[in-house]
Amino acid sequence: MQAEEERPRQTGDQPVFLSVAALERAGIEELQAYRLALLAEIARVDAEAETKRNRRGAAEALFKF
Repeated sequence: MQAEEERPRQTGDQPVFLSVAALERAGIEELQAYRLALLAEIARVDAEAETKRNRRGAAEALFKF
């Protein structure tokens, strides 16, 4: 089990990444859980980017004459 200071923490809106040392000490299950958390964050970022693209396209269409 990782020490408390080695675990990923969410601090406001700042992303949290494990250090190289923490990655080396992590077990396979911990690494898989960390990878899944990163993939979920990537999906969240992609969804937000798509939402912004759609809003921008709608705004551009609204103001085209």
